Amino acid sequence: MKTISTMAATCGVALASTLAFAQGGSSTPDLRGTWTGTNEAVVLGSGMHYPGAETPAMPRTVKTEFTMTITGQDGRRFWGEAASKDSKEAFVGIIGNDGSAVYTSDKDGYSIDRLVAEDKIDLCYLRSGPDLSVAACNLFTKQ
Repeated sequence: MKTISTMAATCGVALASTLAFAQGGSSTPDLRGTWTGTNEAVVLGSGMHYPGAETPAMPRTVKTEFTMTITGQDGRRFWGEAASKDSKEAFVGIIGNDGSAVYTSDKDGYSIDRLVAEDKIDLCYLRSGPDLSVAACNLFTKQ
């Protein structure tokens, strides 16, 4: 009988700990503000943030400074503007149910991201098109 009581108490503590962690992890992070980072990309073609190509049919590697400004947020949904020295464009996004997955989309591509710390987003952008294809990642830091 003592063993059953000990097991029940241990399970109760484990369940309470799990529920407390789940509730603590469910708060939505506030992403509003300015984020900066250097984008490392492989690019095929030419376009908005990646102009010019000596040989458009050949892939090239590029490093580009970006600023992402998140101007609004409603719960898990947010929006703002991404800018490089060559261009800027609006985007929308949503935080996944786990609180760390982040997804963004602009008019011609999307990114699959992860909130790796309160002030860091690992953002990987993908675009596929006839004039420009891009695979890029950037570790953004909140300023």
